[in-house]
Amino acid sequence: MKIFNKNVCRTTINTLILLVFCAGLCLEAAAVEIAIGESYELEGGYSIKPVNVYGEKAHFSLYDEKGGVVAEMAVNVGERVNLNHEKIFHFDAILESISRTDNTVNVHLIEPRWEYNPKASPEPNQESGQNEWLAGLIVIIALVMIGFISIFAVKYLKNRKGTQKTEEYEPKEDLKHEKELAERKRKLEDQRRRLKELEEDGYGEYEEFKELKKLIDEEERKLQNRGTT
Repeated sequence: MKIFNKNVCRTTINTLILLVFCAGLCLEAAAVEIAIGESYELEGGYSIKPVNVYGEKAHFSLYDEKGGVVAEMAVNVGERVNLNHEKIFHFDAILESISRTDNTVNVHLIEPRWEYNPKASPEPNQESGQNEWLAGLIVIIALVMIGFISIFAVKYLKNRKGTQKTEEYEPKEDLKHEKELAERKRKLEDQRRRLKELEEDGYGEYEEFKELKKLIDEEERKLQNRGTT
């Protein structure tokens, strides 16, 4: 009977020791100590870092898998750190204390919890990519059309300018033609008077009379032909 009681006591003591040891491990796992400036890896490439300490206040930053800061927060001792990256990652813990030594400053976090939800990561939108491609194509077509319109507009303005110059010169040419025609008619009238005088003076049979008459006839024909054209 005594032997049985000793065995029971021994088993009970061993069980208690084991329970105390497990409880210690649980408490150890439920507490995190991090030095200022050092990162504490979490899950999915995320990490937390105490950046600085101001008296009894510590400043924390949350980093994503690319090493970029996605959240930051400053809390006092006894307050809860709450850091979130959209709906992808969440971390919270209580800042239990801040300890200082000659070389380092450590923060003590208790009840650390985090949740990583990779399914909440934004996936690339194929429809958005197609819309961007279509918008780019429309812009290129618009630029090409503007280029063609500009070329035709420049050509049209040049042609119109040339036409206006021609219209400006044409009246001058017509005026010059009219003056020349009037001068020739005046000379023809003078020759006719001269011919009439010679005929009245009885020089109708002379060569000078015949030559003058011939010139007058030719000039009249030229003026008639020019008038018809």
